[in-house]
Amino acid sequence: MPILVVTTGPDKGNRYALEKEVVTLGRKHSNDVVIPDLMVSRTHARIRRQGDDFLIEDMGGTNPVKLNDRVVKEEFLREGDKILLGNTTLEYHMREVPVSGTRVEIVPGEGDIRNETIRVSLHTSDSDLHRSSFGGAAPLGLQRDHRRLADLFRLSHVVITLQDSVDLFNTVIRAVFDNVSPRRAFVGLWDSDLETLRECVAEDREEGEGGTIEISSTLLKKAMRDREAILTEDAASDQKFDGAESIAALRIRSTMLAPLVFNDEVLGIIYVDDRKRSNRFSEDDLKFLTSLGNLTAMAIANLRLRQQLVEENRHLRSVLGDDDIVGESREIKKILSQIGKVAGHTTTVLITGESGTGKEMVAKAIHKASERADKPFVAVNCAAIPEGLIEAELFGFAQDSGIANASTKGKPGKFELAHTGTLFLDEVGDMPLATQVKILRALQERKIERLGGTTSTPVNIRIVTATNKSLEQSVRDGSFREDLFFRLRVFAIEVPPLRQRGDDIVLLAEQYLKRKTGGRATLADRTKEILSQYSWPGNVRELFNCLERAAILGDGKTIRPTDLPREVRGPGAAVGTQVLSLSQMEKRHITDVLEKTGGNKSQAAKILDISRDTLYQKIKQFGLE
Repeated sequence: MPILVVTTGPDKGNRYALEKEVVTLGRKHSNDVVIPDLMVSRTHARIRRQGDDFLIEDMGGTNPVKLNDRVVKEEFLREGDKILLGNTTLEYHMREVPVSGTRVEIVPGEGDIRNETIRVSLHTSDSDLHRSSFGGAAPLGLQRDHRRLADLFRLSHVVITLQDSVDLFNTVIRAVFDNVSPRRAFVGLWDSDLETLRECVAEDREEGEGGTIEISSTLLKKAMRDREAILTEDAASDQKFDGAESIAALRIRSTMLAPLVFNDEVLGIIYVDDRKRSNRFSEDDLKFLTSLGNLTAMAIANLRLRQQLVEENRHLRSVLGDDDIVGESREIKKILSQIGKVAGHTTTVLITGESGTGKEMVAKAIHKASERADKPFVAVNCAAIPEGLIEAELFGFAQDSGIANASTKGKPGKFELAHTGTLFLDEVGDMPLATQVKILRALQERKIERLGGTTSTPVNIRIVTATNKSLEQSVRDGSFREDLFFRLRVFAIEVPPLRQRGDDIVLLAEQYLKRKTGGRATLADRTKEILSQYSWPGNVRELFNCLERAAILGDGKTIRPTDLPREVRGPGAAVGTQVLSLSQMEKRHITDVLEKTGGNKSQAAKILDISRDTLYQKIKQFGLE
């Protein structure tokens, strides 16, 4: 059966069988192949079966699908093709390829519980591609302990970077045989709930492939219980294990066990033995095995932590839709990273940046990626509420409060409405000083009091704020409280202006047009250049307004430079050689006048020297409603 193998990216090593007629690939959890990569769209591509062949199709994501370093929209796959989606590479194979390393099967032993033997069955694949050799033939004059030290030094760099437990265990087994030379060895994880080994990698140089390694549970449980390595020069005559029938039955002579312990938790075991010779291993061998075990335990803990981070990032990316934060620039990647770090906490966040940069999008992304995602997100624009009403808006008013024009039944404020969720205070720099005092008290006590009321109401909320002002300067000039400033700026995120985001401008424009026109309208190459060169003082908001106007003026298929406002094209910019009809020129002129008057039709009619009724007819005729 054809498969996809992830060779680079967050899920390196994962394999997916192409069992269905249509297989979707993307960041969204509902896809058949989920790719936790920020540069991958929610549904990025799909692979369709056509007879005995498979066809890959680009689903129109922000980043193109690349096949063997070529951008493709639709193409049949061939053996070994490399598919690049974002930063993730998948290889296509027409049939299953063998997994390198050793696969291990656990077979329960016989006998009573005390003398139970754990038997490890070996099944080695044909390929050994991921095995690494450390040491080998030592140069003349290099002592064995020096070589071991060099191997441990190399291993300390290698094992921490491995991203797969099988690769890790194969590397450890190679190091064991290179430095200790046992007859048999294995490394595996310990399942404390089932009290058994799992995910073992083993090698038996006595029996070869297909045999079994049987170890005494007496030895295993002692190493696990004491959390110490064991060296037995002759297990059958060792008084510590007197009466352990499994040791005698298994004819164990020399053996060593090193438990893999991290933060006092036993994660697994490294085991070596020789059933033919006594005194096979030395104290130096045990020290090496113990050191190797410590490195291995750290690597396992690192793998677990990485998997946990991958899952958290997968959740973050799944809730950040394609319509939220778009961009490939270093600045946007930094913001996404900051969101990923702070979302899981209740920390207060201050978002700064110019007007129109998308500060509220960042706030919503933090909320969506948090544990409060299914709870309320309540936004308040502090600059849009009159000074006399903002406290009532935030804190509400009590029943029969006597406040002028207030309902006798009372009303909850935004703090109460946001309970268990997130309260977003936009343009917090415009908040009156009197209100700032009450906000500070609410943040400190986590309680609020309705206007005209006498009782306090506990609130469990996460505060996210935003401003386009310099709060540091506001603190200096006395318009913003210093203690509130420090309370709000626990974690700061600065959203860059659009002019600093390079190619993100075109990405944003294409994404907006796709959503606005259903993919019908595209940007001409010269239009892309003009959009990239303009400074966008109004940032993303200005860009979207510009594109909405251009979509109205254009032919519905291609946005040309002549469809853009004059200030975007630049002073003296050529309008091209396009010949406009009188109707098109009239439409464009009416649109310009309406823009200049802010949509005031009476004022626009006076400038155009036509009646309001005539203007309304023209608006309807040209579809400018």
